[in-house]
Amino acid sequence: MTLILPLLRCPDHYELENKSKVTALEALVISLCRLRYPNRLCDLVEVFGRSSSMLSRISNIFLKDVQERSCNILQLLSSEYIDCSELANAVRRATPLANCIGFLDGTVRPIARPSNDQEAVYNGHKRTHALKYQSLMLANGIIIIDGPFEGRRHDSFLLRESGLMQRLRELPLSHDGSRYLVYGDPAYALQQQVICPYPTVNITQEQQLFNENMSKVRQSVEYGFGKVLQNFSFVDYKKKSKTLSASPRPTISLCCAIYKHTYMYVWIYHEHFTEVSVTKCKYVSCWNVVVT
Repeated sequence: MTLILPLLRCPDHYELENKSKVTALEALVISLCRLRYPNRLCDLVEVFGRSSSMLSRISNIFLKDVQERSCNILQLLSSEYIDCSELANAVRRATPLANCIGFLDGTVRPIARPSNDQEAVYNGHKRTHALKYQSLMLANGIIIIDGPFEGRRHDSFLLRESGLMQRLRELPLSHDGSRYLVYGDPAYALQQQVICPYPTVNITQEQQLFNENMSKVRQSVEYGFGKVLQNFSFVDYKKKSKTLSASPRPTISLCCAIYKHTYMYVWIYHEHFTEVSVTKCKYVSCWNVVVT
């Protein structure tokens, strides 16, 4: 825990609304325990020796501080810290697609039914009120995440509003002079740097084989979502998830991605990509540049 705090650039102490102070280490431990499982606050009183209201204040102020410091690094896609050629070579060994560095997908996270503007967050496909996130899973396990967005929005809207296409265009060209690209599901339209499966109607055997091969490898992006939810079950607790204006809790998904992929150095590897890795010091230097 003490090794994580310097990377978070947290202050030594946090001052709460009632003028009480808590150390950054205690705030980190309380927040991680809170995110690990949707415990009731009263269940944590005996563990930390603080009242439930104090535990709530501590976790909220800590997560808000981390979110404000880490909002930029979640969308960071820079060749200075990511070797695109290495990622493309890893994907090329497992698929017939060249210059592909990752896999794009969106996820729907159910939330409690809001009192106002229910239509804005209602997802007709899942038939629930929700918030949506867009994730780009790179071949080395790093997640580039954008959101949250209103649950009614289509994945194409998320792609356009996230600015991911502009970040992909800013990457250097590959060794053959072409641009790096990402692979998405049929929900995305075919674009210069976004490749989609062939339509399932009237396709050749080679095209069908391409779809099958890419579908197997594209599952890695689902593993990324699954790992975050598995390790931080609080994010998947519908009753505690609120709309964008009602509560800061929608940002917990972003904080979980930071905790898991930046501070704890626990990488999610797909079986096809075991040869690709990102060094700890390289990722730490990425963090230092963003928050300085």
